[in-house]
Amino acid sequence: MATVIGIFRSGLYVELSLQALQREGLTRESIHCFFLDPPKSIRIQHSPKPDGRTNQVDLGFIFATIFGVTGASIGFRIILGPIFWGIVSSLIGFLFGLLINFCYTRTFKEQTTAFVIIAVNCPSRLQQTIEQVFTVNHALGLKVDS
Repeated sequence: MATVIGIFRSGLYVELSLQALQREGLTRESIHCFFLDPPKSIRIQHSPKPDGRTNQVDLGFIFATIFGVTGASIGFRIILGPIFWGIVSSLIGFLFGLLINFCYTRTFKEQTTAFVIIAVNCPSRLQQTIEQVFTVNHALGLKVDS
């Protein structure tokens, strides 16, 4: 007897794997599924984060600098002077950067998905077949215990 364990993202490939295993003649009693909940993300603001991401306000600061320098330069020719227009344009740039960051994170936010672990107790002759089924159906990980 061998035990083959595969880990998948929850979705269609889990169902396809289970159907293929049943087609190979495995009974429901020899197939065990475990659903793992996605981790609860803790919102802690660090800059920069180890994975390369940055704070929510970093883009706001970048746009505030760009708009502030541009506004101060143009302010030499406009009434009220460069200091006033530099501050006003910095505030506008900061809000613009926050708006872009908000729209971007809402659109392309990383979706945390649940994982499914499938453990199969099978005869040694079906071990290679089950490994192939898991590989074809995009298993994220595979472990075989003989």
